[in-house]
Parts: sequence; structure tokens; C-alpha cells
Amino acid sequence: MLKKCYFVLIKSLNHIFNLSLSTCIFPNIWKKCFIISIYKSVDRNNARNYQPIAKFLIFLKMFEVIISKTTQTHPTQ
Repeated sequence: MLKKCYFVLIKSLNHIFNLSLSTCIFPNIWKKCFIISIYKSVDRNNARNYQPIAKFLIFLKMFEVIISKTTQTHPTQ
């Protein structure tokens, strides 16, 4: 869904990303995650048979990719 409407969000996200980088402040809401349990084996009634998975907001992943690519292309001297 995000791919279909990126052209609407791109300017705002660019502004937020640049502001975050220039001020060294990251939006707290993007740091939050949702924990879901994924069933992994035999007995569904046993809590040990579930794997916790953290789902972060897509904006955090996008920011991480941008930072990663930037630091790889422009290493610190």
C-alpha cells in the first residue's frame, strides 16, 4: 500500500528524515513496535511453542536503509 502512495508522502518523509539527521532527534513514535506471537511447534496451548516477533513501523526501516546506504557510500575519514 505504501508503494502506491509514496509520491504523496515523499516530500514529508524527506523533510522529517533530514530534520532528524540535522537535529539528531528521532521521532519517538517510530521507535515503538508491536510484538506478535508466531506459532512454531506442536502444542498450541503451551506458551513455549510461540516465537515473539517485533514488528516495527515501515518508516523506521526506510530510515535505517537510507542511513545504511549513506554511510556505506560516504565512509567517515
